Amino acid sequence: MSRIKPKSIVTDIAALLAVLVPAFLRRKPYVLWYHQQDMKWVKKGGPFSHRQCEKTRATLVADFGYAENAFSILRAGVTP
Repeated sequence: MSRIKPKSIVTDIAALLAVLVPAFLRRKPYVLWYHQQDMKWVKKGGPFSHRQCEKTRATLVADFGYAENAFSILRAGVTP
């Protein structure tokens, strides 16, 4: 009868957690785009998290008078 060593179980669990935890905590980058009146898309910021894009959009609308409906939040690498 073979007996499993407790240290090997602990190290196996630690190795598994070391792989899985960063995969769940990885941020997905987004880019904030603005559609100007001359029909051109301009990158206003990024890569950010989605929450940072929303905060940046709110700041640009409130402080600088940008049109709120002219913004688009897309994944990094995707162009409008």
